[in-house]
Amino acid sequence: MKIMIKGSITTALGLLLCMSGAKAEELKITKLRLTSQSPRNSIQLSSPKNHQSQPLSDAIIFLDKKLALAAKNQNNIVKQLNEKPNNSTTQNSAKDIASFLPVDTPVVSFISIKPEKWDNLTRFHLFHMAKQTILKFMPPNVSFNYARDIQSWLGEEIVFAFMPKVGNNPATMESTAVMVFPITNDMRVESFLNEVKKDKDKVKIREYQGATIFEIKTSTSAQPLPKKATKQPVISLPESLNKLKSRRQNNLAIATFPGYVVLGFDSKPLEKLIDTKNGKIANISAKPELQTLIQQHQAPEVLYSMYQNPVAYMLLLQDLIKDLAQDLPAELSSTLPLLGFDNINLEQLKAYKSINSYLRLQPEGMRFQAQAYMAKPTSKQKTSTLGTGVHSTVLRTLLFGSSYTEANPPKMGAPSEKQLKSAKKAVSRREQLMMSRMPAATYSAITGSNINLYWQALSRGFETIPEVKKGLADFRNFVRTTTGLDFDKDFIGWMDGEYGFFTFPTKGGLFKLFSPNANFGVGLIVKTSNRSVAENTLNKLEQLVKSSSNGEATIKNSDIKGKNITSWNDRTGSFSPFAYSWIEQDTLLLTTGFGAITDLVPKPYVQLSDTYNFTTATDSLPYPNQGYFYMNMGSSLSWIYGLIPQEYQKNEFFNIFKQTVGSIYSLSATISLTPETEQIDMLMVLAPTREKK
Repeated sequence: MKIMIKGSITTALGLLLCMSGAKAEELKITKLRLTSQSPRNSIQLSSPKNHQSQPLSDAIIFLDKKLALAAKNQNNIVKQLNEKPNNSTTQNSAKDIASFLPVDTPVVSFISIKPEKWDNLTRFHLFHMAKQTILKFMPPNVSFNYARDIQSWLGEEIVFAFMPKVGNNPATMESTAVMVFPITNDMRVESFLNEVKKDKDKVKIREYQGATIFEIKTSTSAQPLPKKATKQPVISLPESLNKLKSRRQNNLAIATFPGYVVLGFDSKPLEKLIDTKNGKIANISAKPELQTLIQQHQAPEVLYSMYQNPVAYMLLLQDLIKDLAQDLPAELSSTLPLLGFDNINLEQLKAYKSINSYLRLQPEGMRFQAQAYMAKPTSKQKTSTLGTGVHSTVLRTLLFGSSYTEANPPKMGAPSEKQLKSAKKAVSRREQLMMSRMPAATYSAITGSNINLYWQALSRGFETIPEVKKGLADFRNFVRTTTGLDFDKDFIGWMDGEYGFFTFPTKGGLFKLFSPNANFGVGLIVKTSNRSVAENTLNKLEQLVKSSSNGEATIKNSDIKGKNITSWNDRTGSFSPFAYSWIEQDTLLLTTGFGAITDLVPKPYVQLSDTYNFTTATDSLPYPNQGYFYMNMGSSLSWIYGLIPQEYQKNEFFNIFKQTVGSIYSLSATISLTPETEQIDMLMVLAPTREKK
């Protein structure tokens, strides 16, 4: 079994055994070691450093011990050799497991552990380095053999889900989290459960609706395991994480019925799952969006799939964050409200039926995709559900671009062939204009349309938060007082066409002030339907700069191959922080100084749109779309490393980081629209595994 299959199992187990969101950080020192099945390289995990992190470790140690004992029991081995595979359970699928989950389940994750699906990961260097990095953080104390203790009885899919909350009771990890394991070897599971039963003082066994439930007190704190010597360095967690409070009960619940084992922290969510399996509660399997997800999950390249009910998920998330806050020290818990989830308008989320997301491999690397399914409201409902919340309105704006206004909501009917051709031509023209103005070595770029509309959506959304609303008002007043201009109208209002924002290498311009070797510039290309407003704003700013600088600043007009350049310079002309040029009648290029703009006008020597790195990062993304996000990891990391002092670059962990992140060629993303869905795609292009010489 390949190393990454082990990773999927142990990662999923780690998620389930996390006693709270706070304990996720603890996985850095307790996550199972991903190695081969030989005794020398067995899976290992560390014991926590203090009593406050004990509950998570106790659960893992308990399972580890029982799995190992079951495998070593000679009577069990003889029985297992004589047992034939349980054909009735080998065909268990994601669809079968979905029938155990209530119709209002907030989140369902499907993890494939088919060897053939994970084999292709080995061709990417990132995953080899990820394994090596994880091992650096794992001082060993406990070990078990993956192939012997898990692989031998597990099916092809495992499911991690959060069950619906009960009434008005706040949801917690204990009250909602479950994990479902289809099994192919009943005897292996029976051997494990026989070992569990031996701890009679810790285990309570009862029957429930035809299933057996084991309620287990997993505490092992009274008898800590002896430490083993290791040559690997021990990495300490930040002090704030060592202050995590321990208020959790050391409980584990296991339910068994033909073909399945279910794991949780408490028996209540397991009982609800069993009731659903027995038909007492409507199940989720008939939902069309979930059926679509399950169908796509079977594709050879899909590793992980997740279904979310947006409203139920947000309510769950809000509860889990509050639950998490009780475990954190004050300095960390006070930052949680900044995430802003409490400000989300749940009515706006009702515009979406579900969100499906996938993690899949493709020839270039790793692809993440999320699809939000629309509830198909009427035109009136479309307008009313848009609201002013930043999370909803901005998403709609991102997806519909400049065509969206509240008075003119997008039409959800299927577009005609003529409309599709027109849209593709418009996108193609935008890409050719924007990308042809960016240099090949561009660090990062974002393209889209109608910055003015983005700003309107953002400002309306932020005004629902009193503190931010006041900050916006103060900012607008400051701009008006200092410049005599209206920020919304004079600075943003004319930016109503396509745009491209990018960072790029250049030896001149604003950032030269901070370091002679900064080699960094920022550019913005904006298309406008109101050039006169843009020119009026620039002229007023230039007059303000000249009048307030006491002769220290000058405005200079230059000509570069027929293009007029306006730059703001110091009195000596040796430093220029800002420059611009009308590269087309309706298109303005703004950059951080004269030295920077000379690398871009009339056009870069080699254009971004012609590079292999950019085309590889974007060719497989949906088209037409609402624009791209793109980051060239090679050029970006090269610039970042140049800023880091040499003494830090000699650090062992910094070198591991460089090798790992350096295997990512590029990151890219786009947002696209179909009549039924709003979709985001993200692609990470990866370097192939390097052969040892």
